[in-house]
Amino acid sequence: MAEKNKSFNKISADKAAPKKNSKLKKRAAIGGGIFVLMIVALAFFPNYGTIKYGICKTYIEMHEPYPGSIQYINAEEELAYTNTVTISYKKVDPFGLEAMNEMQCFFKDQEDGSIILSKIDINGKKREYPQEDPEMIKRFNVGIPAIIENPPSLVMPFILSDDIKSYR
Repeated sequence: MAEKNKSFNKISADKAAPKKNSKLKKRAAIGGGIFVLMIVALAFFPNYGTIKYGICKTYIEMHEPYPGSIQYINAEEELAYTNTVTISYKKVDPFGLEAMNEMQCFFKDQEDGSIILSKIDINGKKREYPQEDPEMIKRFNVGIPAIIENPPSLVMPFILSDDIKSYR
């Protein structure tokens, strides 16, 4: 009779093992599903820039002459080496004329921890724009603490268009 109990215990112990494996597989499947959902969700969440992006964006909005509307196409921050923010945008003036511009903002970190705009470059070095005037930048730097105190939207643009005409 003791031999029967041993074989009975052995059989029941063998059946308990698949339950643990099935629970483990179920947990792994749930964990994998959550991981995939997180990756998909991150693809749809907007990318946020730093306050330097917000300062450059504010400079565009304040100094672009007669914008009917401004649409931000692309933005890149290179803060590690050159301490610059580059924003590509399309403006439509009140007459319906569309122009695509690219503004590069160069920043300088002060010893007291504040930041200032040191230089603006619009559309490369092909020509000078009035917004690149050092005196205009100096006047703008006075208002940077107010921009930091009340930051603009820091959502970086993410526009992918199949129509090449939209990039004009």
